[in-house]
Amino acid sequence: MKIQILGSPRSGTTCLYQALRDNINYSTGIFEPLSPGCNYRINNPKEVKSHISIINNYKGHIIEKNIFDIDECNLKTGQFFKNYLKNFNKIIFLVRKNQNQQCQSLQISSITRNWHKPYKNIEVDYKELLPLIESKNKLILELSNELKSKIFFYEDLYSNNINYLDKLLNYCNIELDNKYHFYDMMNTKNRLKQL
Repeated sequence: MKIQILGSPRSGTTCLYQALRDNINYSTGIFEPLSPGCNYRINNPKEVKSHISIINNYKGHIIEKNIFDIDECNLKTGQFFKNYLKNFNKIIFLVRKNQNQQCQSLQISSITRNWHKPYKNIEVDYKELLPLIESKNKLILELSNELKSKIFFYEDLYSNNINYLDKLLNYCNIELDNKYHFYDMMNTKNRLKQL
């Protein structure tokens, strides 16, 4: 099974990626190969082709996670994502309903340079980020509709709602080694933003 997690910034992609990767037997995780800061970085069409070949020929499960970002280095266009995502059995699109909180989280992470560790809320001005996040979320919704893939929402995934988590697992059609460990990793106590 090849699973792609694709979301806008601060939509819970990292936690979901870790929870799936750590609880599916014989799985390999690929963390943000389309992002500039990644060690395993895809920079050009030749590298994309090589990467896709690796994915298609890999015998075990692959969980890949990316942040949706259009036109970085003139590589990632909407059409690029449509073609790229066809190489995965399941695509999990993630967005947030509360875009103000999403922008606030993104601004805090940008200021503190803390992207993947728990943090406390601080007062920041984030309104300038709203148009960016709104446009990313809109494009993700359009992509989801075009590829006939489900959208999942941060607020529902991280609400301790076991039924919603089971809905995600059923959609992916995967068996976990330890479902209860997955539930625990997705528990609100493990969200990056701590109240």
